[in-house]
Amino acid sequence: MKKCILILLLILFGSFDLPLMAQLSKGQGFISGSLSFNNNNYRSTLDQKSSNNGAGINLLGGRFIKDKLAYTLGVNLYQSNNTGFNLAYTQVEIRPDGQALYTSQQVNTQNSYFSTDLSLGLNRYISLQERFAVILSGSFTAGFESSESTEKPQGQVERITKWKQHDFSLNFNPGLIYFLSPRFGVSGYFGGLSLRFEPKTEQNYASTFSGSFSTSGVLGIGLNYFFK
Repeated sequence: MKKCILILLLILFGSFDLPLMAQLSKGQGFISGSLSFNNNNYRSTLDQKSSNNGAGINLLGGRFIKDKLAYTLGVNLYQSNNTGFNLAYTQVEIRPDGQALYTSQQVNTQNSYFSTDLSLGLNRYISLQERFAVILSGSFTAGFESSESTEKPQGQVERITKWKQHDFSLNFNPGLIYFLSPRFGVSGYFGGLSLRFEPKTEQNYASTFSGSFSTSGVLGIGLNYFFK
């Protein structure tokens, strides 16, 4: 086991004598990726259970068209499944005074969600130190989402609802990269500006255009590999 760790460290740091910023030169290619997982379980005071499980993968590749300026191509896939419950109300009668009476019952629910984002962008790198650089990232993204929900009221027919949409967005995000070696780097993005357009669909009555600005301190980490 110790030999495997030693070999890995030699591969990772063995070329430290090379100029670390050589990764940012014209013609250099790179690929980066990250994984995400979430698992949430909830139990109510009535001993009702619900859960949400999801997983995502983000892949980004690029090539420097000039020193410290690279174009990027990316794909982001995410899927989640949710099981839970809610209350459904059914009208049982209308009184002579016109007041409607309803009865409620617990309905078990299941929901599956899947999204695909495809992006084309530019990354500008600004060197801070030998190992650190700021990343200014801009991208155009096309997003495709789908969802299927199932409700199972007791004694009634199962109800299935399907939903799809697509949108387009311009995104501007700052980030940082730390060079572990001439081949490897760890990067992260945080906050940023997004402009989003969602065309009219069967579920939406009209097209929408929206913008958002985030100063979130949450940093998503990804591993970068630079080809030599």
